[in-house]
Amino acid sequence: MSDGSCPNRERLVDYLAGVLPDGAADAVNAHVDSCQDCQSVLHTLNEDGDTRRPGVVPPPVGGLPDISACEPAIQGQLAEYKLLEKLGRGGMGVVYKALHTELDRVVAVKVLPLGQVDNEQAVARFKREIKAVGRLDHPNIVRAYDARESSRTHFLVMELVTGMDLAHLVRHLGPLPIGDACELVRQAALGLDCAHQQGLVHRDIKPSNLMVSDAGVVKILDMGLARFRTLQPADGEMTMSGQALGTPDYMAPEQVKDSHGADIRADLYSLGCTLYFLLTGQAPFSGAAYRTAFDKMTAHVHQSVSPVVHFRSEVPDGLAKVLDRTLAKEPDDRYATPAELAEAVTPFATGSDLRALVAAAEGRSLTPRPRADATRHLFAPSAKSRRMRGWLIGMVLGVLALVMLAVAIGYRPWRDDRRGPQPVPPGPATADSPAPELDGWIVMSWTLRGTGKPDLWLFRPDGSQRVQLTDHPQSFDVHPSFSPDGRRIAFIRGAQSEQSASVWICSVNGAEEREVVSPATAGERFLSPVWLSNSRVCYTRDPMLDRRPDMEVWVVDIDAGQPEMMFRFLDTPTGGNGVVTDVSSDQSQLAVIAQTGWAWPMSNVYITDLKGELVETLWKDDPDDRKDARVLWSSDRTRLAWHHNFTRGGLANAFYYGVGMAQLDAEGAWNCQLQTNRELLVTPLAWSPDGTHLLCAQMSSDESRATLILMDDQFQTDRELFELETHGWQPGQRDFGRLADWAIVPADVAVPGED
Repeated sequence: MSDGSCPNRERLVDYLAGVLPDGAADAVNAHVDSCQDCQSVLHTLNEDGDTRRPGVVPPPVGGLPDISACEPAIQGQLAEYKLLEKLGRGGMGVVYKALHTELDRVVAVKVLPLGQVDNEQAVARFKREIKAVGRLDHPNIVRAYDARESSRTHFLVMELVTGMDLAHLVRHLGPLPIGDACELVRQAALGLDCAHQQGLVHRDIKPSNLMVSDAGVVKILDMGLARFRTLQPADGEMTMSGQALGTPDYMAPEQVKDSHGADIRADLYSLGCTLYFLLTGQAPFSGAAYRTAFDKMTAHVHQSVSPVVHFRSEVPDGLAKVLDRTLAKEPDDRYATPAELAEAVTPFATGSDLRALVAAAEGRSLTPRPRADATRHLFAPSAKSRRMRGWLIGMVLGVLALVMLAVAIGYRPWRDDRRGPQPVPPGPATADSPAPELDGWIVMSWTLRGTGKPDLWLFRPDGSQRVQLTDHPQSFDVHPSFSPDGRRIAFIRGAQSEQSASVWICSVNGAEEREVVSPATAGERFLSPVWLSNSRVCYTRDPMLDRRPDMEVWVVDIDAGQPEMMFRFLDTPTGGNGVVTDVSSDQSQLAVIAQTGWAWPMSNVYITDLKGELVETLWKDDPDDRKDARVLWSSDRTRLAWHHNFTRGGLANAFYYGVGMAQLDAEGAWNCQLQTNRELLVTPLAWSPDGTHLLCAQMSSDESRATLILMDDQFQTDRELFELETHGWQPGQRDFGRLADWAIVPADVAVPGED
C-alpha cells in the first residue's frame, strides 16, 4: 500500500526508462516493491507507447524494409553495429534499429542502460533473457542473432520486426474480428509450444509482448521474465508483489501465489486473458473496481471472469468454451500444452487476414489484389468452339431458370423443414498459417544511388540482408542467372565506354569472376545467359547493335570448349530477332521472346526446343502491337510468366504493363491469362525456388521505387518483401533480359553476410 510518499509520475517515467542515478533508482525500487499503487502506475506506463517495455519494437515508418540507403545517419556505434534509430525504451533496456556494418544486415539491438550495469539484479535478468531467446528458433518467436558485452555494455541483437504489438492494434482498431483474434492467438500458441518443448516458461504473456508483423506473422517478444523449469529461482528476482512476478492484468492465479512454481499452463492462462482482450477491448479484470495491481491479482485468484458473450454476443459457443477452459482457475482444468490450445482455436480463425488488419491499424491500404479474368485465351476461338460455348450458355441459363422457379414455389430440397432451420456446419479451417520463411538468395542487377551503373547484388528475400557481388569501376553487370546447383551466377558485363558486352560467371559469393565469352568485333553484344546444365550456358548473340534480324543463340561449356551456335532466329518460324530468357528444369526446352518483324517492341512468347524448332506459340497479340519480355519458367515446368505491355508498341515507350501467365493443364495444354488491373505497374523477376510464387517488382507511378512482392497464379499479392530505389533500373522500358533470379544456395557455400 502507499505510504504517502510515492514518487510522482515523472519520476516513475525516469525510473522505468533507466535514467535515474543509481541511488535514486535504488530508492524508487525499494518503494515500488511494497507499494501497490506505484506498481499499478508502472504497469500503465509500461503499456504506454512512449515508454514501452524493452523488447517491444514499434513499427518503423514505411512498413517494409527499405535497404536502398547507402550511408544512413549514424546515431552511435556499438562494436560492429551502427545504431541508426531509437525504437523504444523501458526499465530493462533501450532498443535500437541498427546496421551490422560488415554483413549489411538491419537488426534490432537491445542495450542494458549504463546506469544498470552495476545492478546485479538487472544484469542477471538481462542475461536470462539472452539465454532464453538464444535457445529458441521458431517463426513465432523473435530470433536472436548475437549477444555479448562490449566496453561494459551488455546488448542483445535480434531480428527487426516491422509491425504492431497487439495492445496498440486494439488501441487503434478496438475489439478485433473473431477470426483475426483467434489467428493471432493460434500463432502465439505455436510459438509458446516451441518454448514449452525447450522447457521454458515465459511468465509475461500479454498483448504488448506479442507483435504481428506486416506480413501477418505473430512474434513473441521480451523473454526477460522467462525461466527454465530445470533452473532454480534466481536470487533477488524482481517481484511485483511478494512472490508474484508478471503483469497483473494477465497473470495466472498460481503465478500470483508463487511465480517460481508456475508452468506452461500459466502462459496459457495469460494467453487466454490476451484473447479476451482482443475480443472485448479490455482485460478480464479492468475498470474502476480493479484499480490497483493488488485488486487485479486478487480477482485472478478468487473471481470468475465475466463471460465474453456479455461483451460480444456473436462469439460462437464453441469459442466461449475454449476461452472458459483456458481461463480456468486450476491449471489441471486448462489445456495441457499450447499445441492443444492452438488446435482448439483453429476452427474459429477461418477468414482471418492479419496483413489487412495491420495495414488498417497503421492507416495504410494494401495493394489491390484483383482476381484474374476468368476468360483464358490464346487466339480467336474456332467455329466449333463458338458452337460449344453457345450450347453451354444455353444449358446454364436453363438450369438457372429452373432454380428460380423452384425458389418461387417454395421447394427447398436442401433443407428438411420438419427439423427447422439447421445451422451451417463449420467448414474446414482456412486460416492463414504464419508466412513461411523464405529460403535462398535473390540475385539482382541493381543500381545503388550515386554509382550510376548496375551491379550484381544478393538480397535475402525478407530484405534483412544485402551483399554487393560485383563492382567493376568501368563496367556494368546485368542479366544474372543462377546455375541449377545454386553455386554460380552467369551474367552480362558491358563496358560503359563501349557498345560491346561479354558473358561472365562468378561464384555465388562474388569470387572467381571470369570472362567465358568475349566479343570478337567492336559492337558485338550478348544478352541473357541461362544455364543448360551446371557447366553449359546458352546466351543470345547480336552481331551489331541494330535492328537487322541477325540474332543467334549460342552455347558454351564454361570449363572447357569453344562456343557453338545452336540456331539463328532468322531460320525459325518467327523469322525475326529474339532472346532466350529461361530454360525448362529438364533442360530440354527454351523460353523465348521473339519478334515477327523488325520493330523490337513487337514481340511474342514462344517455347522452342534446343535447335530452335517451335514447340508452342504461347502468347501472340493480334494485331501484333504489344511488347512481351522476360518469359520465366517455374521449377516444376507447369507455369510460365512474362512481362507484357498493355500500351501499343511501335517505337514509343510503354506506359502500362503487367504480368502474363500460362499454366499447363492436365491435358498438356497451356492456358494463358493477363493481369486484369492494367493500372498496376508490375513486372516479373523470378519464380520462387519451389515454383509456387512469382517474384515481381511493383513499380511506383514514376518508376523511382520498387516494392518486391510475391504473386500467386491468380495475380494476387501474397506477400510484400522489401523496397528498393530504382536508379537506372527501368523494367517498364526495353530491357528484354533477366533482371533477377532466385535460388537455394548450398550450405557449404559461404556467402558474405550469411549466418
